[in-house]
Amino acid sequence: MKTVKTMGRAAPWYLRLGAWVGMGTGPGALMAGGGIAELTSPAWRLPSAVLGVAVLTALAVLSAHQGWRRGSATVALARQAFGGPSGERIVAIFITVGVCGWCGFYVGVAAGALERLWGWSPVLTGIVLGGGLWALHRTGFRRWNVLVALTGAAAVAVALLVYLGVTGEGGIGSQPAFRGPASMLVGTGVVVSYAAVFALRAPDFTWDAARGSDVVRVALVMAATLLVFLLLGLGIYARAGSWNLPDLVNRTSTPAFGALLLVLSAIGPAVSGLHSGALSIHRLVGWRPDAAAAAIATTGVVLGSTRFDLWMISFLGVLGAVMPPILGVLLVRTDRNRDWHAWASWGAGSCVSLALLAAGLPAHVLLGMGTTAALLAGLGRLVPDPIWRSECPTE
Repeated sequence: MKTVKTMGRAAPWYLRLGAWVGMGTGPGALMAGGGIAELTSPAWRLPSAVLGVAVLTALAVLSAHQGWRRGSATVALARQAFGGPSGERIVAIFITVGVCGWCGFYVGVAAGALERLWGWSPVLTGIVLGGGLWALHRTGFRRWNVLVALTGAAAVAVALLVYLGVTGEGGIGSQPAFRGPASMLVGTGVVVSYAAVFALRAPDFTWDAARGSDVVRVALVMAATLLVFLLLGLGIYARAGSWNLPDLVNRTSTPAFGALLLVLSAIGPAVSGLHSGALSIHRLVGWRPDAAAAAIATTGVVLGSTRFDLWMISFLGVLGAVMPPILGVLLVRTDRNRDWHAWASWGAGSCVSLALLAAGLPAHVLLGMGTTAALLAGLGRLVPDPIWRSECPTE
């Protein structure tokens, strides 16, 4: 096992924090905390948030470390795990769809806040923000990572502003959809759904890290910030009875300042999405990174202009049904598994997850991924001899 990468192509771990901090401090993290509060009974909200962060961090570390060990980004890992270009394409498609949705979500949050405050057209706000995100992406991976990490301060500020400055009726008295210990699985599923796309594409940000321990460092920073923001989201929902951030920032004593902070806090996760989306589109159709990022940004503008952020829960539910099972394949497949094992296991996990989602159980995320992992491991045990070899270079 190697311990150090070729230093000429590796960046210090703290220059790779941008995407991880963006995931831990983005507006979506606050809203995920609000989603936990809306769905679960009070006694189980904190344990749900803690367990959710632990599970998500473990998945992200395992995924990112595999990319580092193999020296491959996510789509290349998918080619190896599914046994050919079809796996690479399907994962690239899902990542592209996922990051387009998240980009649209963050553009929608910013557009909604400015529309409520000054009546600005969401289309105009979306075009300006989308163009700015694309321009920031063009500055290069290292530069935008530094700037994106700094925007985490804006996310902290808007979280505190809303938490301390907004109160309302009905937050505490509203009836949760789930009670008892089952609430813990539901809340954990919300957290994993929130960052399912990120956990899958984590290798995109750490495949060329200097050391394997760098993966753990950036993941721990994400875990700490995400837990804080989930707890703030829980508190905001309890105080205000809502997790609609565009509305909440306009209910504070300084709505203009809050809207500005909300826009800035969306930069981190949105730009990291452009990065992964560009990698995926390049593998799909061969577009250059700037053109691919422009396509993601444009799609995000279109979605954000229609206030895609208001459909967050439904969006997370679908993502949580199909993408975590893919991660199960990437993490569990061994030399004993045939290619069809990977496809069958992913299909089975997705079907289980979709069925549970249709039944109204947010824990479908964990159960779907568990189904995939268990079936893949079981199928591998039925094969006596190793029959599959990694296509990556010998380490």
